[in-house]
Amino acid sequence: MNEDSDSQLRYVTMVDEIVKACTEMSKTYTGAIMLLERSTKLSELLKQENVVRLDSSVTNSMLQSIFYKGSPMHDGALLIREGRIIAARCHVPLSETFHMIERYGTRHRAAVGASEIGDTVAVVVSEERGTISVAVDGTLYEMKDGNDLRKNLFYLLGLSASPSKLAIRGKVKKHNKKNTNSKKKTKVAVATASNEPVTAFSVAESLRDAADDQRDDETLPIVARRKKKAKTEKRARNALLFLISFLFSIMLWMYIQVTTNPVTERTFTLQLQYENAQVLEEKNLATQYPMQLVTVRIVGRKSVMDSLTASDLSAYLDLSNVNSTGSVRLKVNVKCDENVYFRVTMQRPEEVPVSVYTLESED
Repeated sequence: MNEDSDSQLRYVTMVDEIVKACTEMSKTYTGAIMLLERSTKLSELLKQENVVRLDSSVTNSMLQSIFYKGSPMHDGALLIREGRIIAARCHVPLSETFHMIERYGTRHRAAVGASEIGDTVAVVVSEERGTISVAVDGTLYEMKDGNDLRKNLFYLLGLSASPSKLAIRGKVKKHNKKNTNSKKKTKVAVATASNEPVTAFSVAESLRDAADDQRDDETLPIVARRKKKAKTEKRARNALLFLISFLFSIMLWMYIQVTTNPVTERTFTLQLQYENAQVLEEKNLATQYPMQLVTVRIVGRKSVMDSLTASDLSAYLDLSNVNSTGSVRLKVNVKCDENVYFRVTMQRPEEVPVSVYTLESED
């Protein structure tokens, strides 16, 4: 536990010293570039011929003496590992990003190039403009002032100088920011559930928390804001691409169906059949069964129509709804024994007259 506290204190002190040095060097237009290692080690830079090996604490005076314009170590980058300076005059491969070539000089391109190698954080001071910038993940972010630099370095290095929300706010909002207006309701609900009285003070506190949530985008470091915006835009692009892909797949499927399996029609002549005759007998009724042919035209996909035969289809009259004697007209139904989809476009006849009589009259 003490080792973690000492390590965090060392990094917090390092950030403060870097901020002081960069602020003063920006006023005097002194160029500088510092590489802060995280998990990716830049050991290949230590093998360069002109590199100067060091083992020093990160202090304002040390940084300014290294990047002093008359210093032999002024050119090149400073390498910081685990809160200590381990090398100076390191030459970093330049970024080949087009907009970097157009807008910035060698130091900024080297800073972006170093951040492209891994998760290195590069801090650069412009000799021409006196601006302070941070490069991370291949992107350059210009800082407004020293406080902005400190806030972004704390965010990138996972530090917290005091028990505030600054260092962890990005992670908290990632999981909890479902609705900025819901925090007030949640807090009041928690107080009620725990049998605590909802006072004017608790409501005011909830309102302040809601206002803090609305100001999150302003208080977040610029790196976090840009990453948050890029992540939101990426999700929107992915959703749009998914929708376009889905629609394209449907259109492609429909095109294949139309071209390779078009809709065709066939005509069949079927023998009329009678169903549920036993129901008619239970009602003490009977009917004649005239031999009659039914012509039907059906429409379906070509693959289905080609395999369909007259024996797969049947045309029938349903006698279960006949309840009295006399002449009735029954609808001709068409069905298929196979589980296939088709549509009847024509059938002749559509209805058949049937004479119904009682069984006693037959005797």
